[in-house]
Amino acid sequence: MIEKYLSYGHENAISYEELCNVSGLTPREVRREIESCPEIVLNLQDGKGFFLFDPHTKCEREFARKYSAQKKARGWSCIRKALRGDSELRKTRSDGFNGK
Repeated sequence: MIEKYLSYGHENAISYEELCNVSGLTPREVRREIESCPEIVLNLQDGKGFFLFDPHTKCEREFARKYSAQKKARGWSCIRKALRGDSELRKTRSDGFNGK
C-alpha cells in the first residue's frame, strides 16, 4: 500500500513525515509498510526521504549499494551490542547475582 505514495528515483524522495501525512498512517504503521513493501524502498539517510529503487540506472544501483552498506553496518552494530549484553549477563551470573 505504501508504494502508491512513493516514486522512483532519489530526486523524487518523500520524507517520513510527509509519508505519514499523505497516507494517514502512524509512524509505526509507515515503518511496517515500508518493511513489507514488495518494491525495494531506499532511504539514504541524507534528509531527502524514501524512494523506490530503479535498477535500470547506474546512479540508482550506487544508491542501493550505499543503502545496503548502511543496513549491514547497522545490523553488525546491533549484533555487537547484543553480544556485549550477553557477556555482561554471563559476568553477573558468575558473580552470584540472581537478579533479585
